[in-house]
Amino acid sequence: RVGIVGTSSALAALAADACRAVELTVPELPALVQADLTDLVGTSETQNPVDLGPVSAPGRLEAALRLVAASGEVDALLVLVTPHPDVASLAAAVLSVARDVDLPVLASYLGHDGVPPALSVPDEGGTPGAGSVPSYASPESAALALARACSHAEWRARPQGVVPVLDRVDLAPTVRVVAEAAHDGAWLPDGLAAEVLSGVGLSVWPGARVQGLAAAQVAAEGLGWPVAVKSSDDRWRGRVDVGAVRLGLGSPEALAAAVEAVEELTGTGELIVQPMAPSGVSVVVRLVQDAAVGPLLSLRLGGVVADLLADPLTRTLPLTDVDARDLVHGLRGSALLTGVRGGPVADVDALTDLLLRVARLGEDVPEVAEVLLDPVLVGASGITLLHAGVRLLPPEADPEAGPRRLTGRGAAYLR
Repeated sequence: RVGIVGTSSALAALAADACRAVELTVPELPALVQADLTDLVGTSETQNPVDLGPVSAPGRLEAALRLVAASGEVDALLVLVTPHPDVASLAAAVLSVARDVDLPVLASYLGHDGVPPALSVPDEGGTPGAGSVPSYASPESAALALARACSHAEWRARPQGVVPVLDRVDLAPTVRVVAEAAHDGAWLPDGLAAEVLSGVGLSVWPGARVQGLAAAQVAAEGLGWPVAVKSSDDRWRGRVDVGAVRLGLGSPEALAAAVEAVEELTGTGELIVQPMAPSGVSVVVRLVQDAAVGPLLSLRLGGVVADLLADPLTRTLPLTDVDARDLVHGLRGSALLTGVRGGPVADVDALTDLLLRVARLGEDVPEVAEVLLDPVLVGASGITLLHAGVRLLPPEADPEAGPRRLTGRGAAYLR
């Protein structure tokens, strides 16, 4: 709620419109305050915004600001100062009010952008310090700055949540793989990647990489019919739309036809055979050690179209329960998971749990450079990790030397 007081009716109108455009309100002042302003100004134009006229005395500006600030109907003051015979006294009046009232005070002072000397309270170093009033070249930019400050305050006031205690966490197999596997930047073999994830209680859907039809049939018999067949090449692995993935193969004859078709389409010999998984909404989860901010966790929808849009949401670690829920519900296509009406259509709690477990891996095993779960099928009850990739940091990299690590009181609070 913004109280606007100034020496220009045109700027006052622009300021009111600008505030409303960025979802700030310009409230009506109480009748008693309006009456006091009428006595002060000498006109009936004392509704918010308050126009004092271009040659109003500095004392009137100060008195009007104090009346509006004390009204109980505003959370901030925006002062509009135009050229005036005694502009220095106007600035002194603005500073006096800013010092005394417990509200943020902004100005558009003679079109100045920054903190002009007349509105500055220098600190020990001579730069504008506490009590200074920022000025903006236009009412529009002042309103935008105030709106962003409000948005930031709302964000800071939101519950941070906690990092929950997870069951089924035993990092012994993960630590063993990290100690023994090659740190060459390549993706770990499927079995080792599954071991890394098992440390935080995650299971990868079974599958076998095979060469040729005979090996594919042996794998299918071992895994159990019906099966799915797809190319191991990342470019083709999710391309159900062009036939690079064949589903629901329930017999050796169907498998043979599918293997031939996939090999002919992709031109590659290595295939992945997996038992059919429960249906669900496809999502992609990625953990990466970013050189600028440390470990990042992202979530986006999966599938061919989503791969082209590549519109992930990302959070830094540690990840709280609130962060995890925000990731799920913040996706543009979250209705695919949460449903439009009648409740969730997918197990969003299971997806939230998955995100927290991947985040735990990133926190406790910083030698992990990247985790890519693509796709994860979020079903009506539970999730299925169809494919998991894990890469380790090179041996010379120090994961603890990143520029951003949440430690001390902040981390203890979240825990």
